[in-house]
Amino acid sequence: MLRPNGGFLRPNKCRIRRFTSNNEKEHFFEIVVENSNDFSWSPGQHLFVKIPGLRCLESHPFSILSICEPRGDSDIKLLVKTGGLGGLTRYLYDKLPDTGYTESNIYIDGPYGGCSRQTGSFESVFLMASGTGISAIIPFLNEACREIKKGESITEYVQLDWFIRQSENIEWILPELETIVSHYSDLVLQSSARVNIHVKEDMAGSDSEFMKHLRDSFSQSSSSESESKEELSLKPASTDLITIVNAKSNVLDIIKDAGEKLQPRNVFVVSGSDSMKTQVSNSVASLQAR
Repeated sequence: MLRPNGGFLRPNKCRIRRFTSNNEKEHFFEIVVENSNDFSWSPGQHLFVKIPGLRCLESHPFSILSICEPRGDSDIKLLVKTGGLGGLTRYLYDKLPDTGYTESNIYIDGPYGGCSRQTGSFESVFLMASGTGISAIIPFLNEACREIKKGESITEYVQLDWFIRQSENIEWILPELETIVSHYSDLVLQSSARVNIHVKEDMAGSDSEFMKHLRDSFSQSSSSESESKEELSLKPASTDLITIVNAKSNVLDIIKDAGEKLQPRNVFVVSGSDSMKTQVSNSVASLQAR
């Protein structure tokens, strides 16, 4: 049952554009909603949208990628992966021009979901996502970094592990990650924040422009020829802000390693496939049994 917010019957302005990707099998688009109705939300929450003149996107939750700023003037940003031909999201994607933003009115309903407890109540925050589940996790990373920087909560450490199949799956979300880790680069250098991207495919033979960019960044920043070729680092501002691991990573091993950062109060936030959620749940349970 829908629970409309106060601005449900008042449209907001929004900008919509296609997201360019080297992966021809996947299509994404971005919706940026002007927050003119004092809409507020928390990390992990989602909403439903309706754009006049297009079919209502029924029963389709859109995770909110941006975080709600205390001053209340933050835009509502959504990144959407299209479904198959004939689907509602693909229908909207096909209506968009190849380049540039399309302006429109939009009705939003929500927010819904989210976490019952604030991550600021925990000393260590562990974030894990697979595939497009990263869009629900990004706000938690942003908020945790902000809390650590402000020093007004007990949070001291945040770690993100994102599992994907192909390197091209990184492109659509990488600008958001780079913005966060570049803004909080001091936390990374102080080992208070860590971002790991685990790519399953063999990246060595990739000829994509994106992979060339990664290889160039790696070769320019490498200080030793003996450095592992299975670990590539993206280095904005000449620092190791994002680590890309080219291997089929084991969730249990990653959580065991995370055990070194465990403190009296810890939280694991997971978004992605059911199989990954099960693996994380079992692995965290094994930590509790110690």
